[in-house]
Amino acid sequence: MQEQSVEQSPKQFQVKIDYNGLVKQLSINPHERVQSVLDRAENEFQITQNRHTLALFNASGAEVTDTQSVEEAGIKPGDELLLRPSRIKGGNNS
Repeated sequence: MQEQSVEQSPKQFQVKIDYNGLVKQLSINPHERVQSVLDRAENEFQITQNRHTLALFNASGAEVTDTQSVEEAGIKPGDELLLRPSRIKGGNNS
């Protein structure tokens, strides 16, 4: 009985997360908060230090607001998001 396998919501879709040239796929939900996707991406890449300074960026290089839902942020199936230090969260005083 294979019914107990990991179930994906019909609305879930895959995106690629690129961290320092290493790419992994995540299943995300349109109504999920971007912060949740960010947390899961950090876990997937086993990032344990300075997590508070990281953010997700879209293909055009714009930082994705972590308080929005995936849908509100305009993230679509197959999108590639970049995981890298945030200019806002990093505390750069320049």
